[in-house]
Amino acid sequence: MACAKCGRPTTPVSRDGASVQVFMMTHVSGVYAKERCFKLPPRARFHGPTHEYFPAHEVGFATFARARFSEVPKSPEQLR
Repeated sequence: MACAKCGRPTTPVSRDGASVQVFMMTHVSGVYAKERCFKLPPRARFHGPTHEYFPAHEVGFATFARARFSEVPKSPEQLR
């Protein structure tokens, strides 16, 4: 199986979640998901100085079916 965004191979996820290293949660809008829960010790780290990303497709991930998250709005100063 390959990542839909970058085409790199993904780590298969077993039914019991044994190979899942990070769990994603969908935003309340339903538009995107973010990494929210990590198995410790982590097998990977976030990359990038500002708009970092976590290589979930490399370590195995699953998305919670019903859990959602929201974010506190940022002020114009915080968005700079």
